[in-house]
Amino acid sequence: MKEGEFCVTAPPPKSYTHRALIVAAMADGVSTIKNPLYSGDTLVTCRALRALGAGISQEPGMLRITGCSGHFSGGKMMTHDMENSGTSFRLLTAAALLCPQPVIFTGSPRMQERPVGHLVEALNSIGGRIRYLSNAGYPPVLVEGTL
Repeated sequence: MKEGEFCVTAPPPKSYTHRALIVAAMADGVSTIKNPLYSGDTLVTCRALRALGAGISQEPGMLRITGCSGHFSGGKMMTHDMENSGTSFRLLTAAALLCPQPVIFTGSPRMQERPVGHLVEALNSIGGRIRYLSNAGYPPVLVEGTL
């Protein structure tokens, strides 16, 4: 590792890999996650974090993440398909409040049946301006505001 890089080993549960990815994407500098759990869900998180401005490269047995120093860029308003990953949806909805432009999160038909009302209420109470784009309490949502 180079000076200023950080290294963590993510334990097997994919939810830990999601969290390590998001924390690394929000950090300063380069972070390394050794032995991450690769799954469709964690790849959804990687795809969304790249679109939000984090650099993510895959190497044998590790991921290297170049963080955004707490400020996602992402450019213009974008839509992210979280497929059927509830963890990706919930964690990235909160993280998207660090993005200067609106972000839409959607998902599979099954994802759109999963309630997110408590999450949206909590985030709106701390500066979010999140609204439902179809059925109240369920994805898809438009995320705006600040954390």
